[in-house]
Amino acid sequence: DIEPLLRALMKRDTTLLSRASYEKFFQPQFKVHPMLTGYSLIFEEQRYNGHQFWMKGGQVQGALAFLLIFPEQNIIMFYCINTQTDNFPLKLNNSLKSFLFPKKKKPEDEPDNFVDASTDTKLLAGAY
Repeated sequence: DIEPLLRALMKRDTTLLSRASYEKFFQPQFKVHPMLTGYSLIFEEQRYNGHQFWMKGGQVQGALAFLLIFPEQNIIMFYCINTQTDNFPLKLNNSLKSFLFPKKKKPEDEPDNFVDASTDTKLLAGAY
């Protein structure tokens, strides 16, 4: 059962891991560009409507799984779906996020130079 593990992760239970390890789970450890989201030790940093969250996903033939962690809101969503395409899980994912996390007017922790790479990539052009 994944629920006890996820509760321990959200609580940052030190009987499982050190506080330093948890910090590496929820702090970017690598970014391709400073204006983009990055990767922690095990999760992808994501933003949705100005809300930061962490995600891990995977798939095998016929099944998809997503884990989304919203530390500020104390919410973890995990779902595993039998499917042949990404269509339904992506719609479910976007619908849940839209319902739970309306657009923030001005995110306090979002840098002024944050770029939504899905819509604006001109600022990121260059040699890496």
